[in-house]
Amino acid sequence: MLAKSTLLACALAAPFFAPALLKAGNRDHALAGHSMKAREVSQKLAEFDSGAVALRQTLGRLETLTRTKKSNWTSHALALVEARSHINGLGRTLAELEALRPYAGEFENKAIAEARPRLVRIAAEVESKIRALNQDSRIVVRPHYRQSALSLYGQSEDLVRTVDTILGYKNARLRLKALELRAQPPSGDGA
Repeated sequence: MLAKSTLLACALAAPFFAPALLKAGNRDHALAGHSMKAREVSQKLAEFDSGAVALRQTLGRLETLTRTKKSNWTSHALALVEARSHINGLGRTLAELEALRPYAGEFENKAIAEARPRLVRIAAEVESKIRALNQDSRIVVRPHYRQSALSLYGQSEDLVRTVDTILGYKNARLRLKALELRAQPPSGDGA
């Protein structure tokens, strides 16, 4: 009889407790979704960082070509087109990161915000060089072009350094927090 009344009580109470259980399940599901998005932010930032390093290497090659007196306009054109390809990829990744900003931490948001103006400035300069080269292939020996092409490497270095510094600071803070947690004495009732 006791088992029957317990079963009946559970059946009658279920409609009152089910919404609370579902809410808790939804909250856990939402937290898991947020955690997945936060991981995606970290992965996309790593992808952005790798792309920025590749852009810096390409612009480093352009810098070398600019310093070399015997380089021709086709070498410059190839390096600039490759740089534009890297920039387009970085722009796509940055757009995805900007869409994920609600899931990003403080330092990740700062890296995303700092990357945009630097990438825009580099993109405008690369496009300007491509247009100038299309109009006159002899421009590669002119001082204004040479100076501007040399500055592109510095701008790409600034982009990489800024993102790396912010993410490095975030990682250092996470390591410090982990060390602090390990250094805390185990909690117990001390009895």
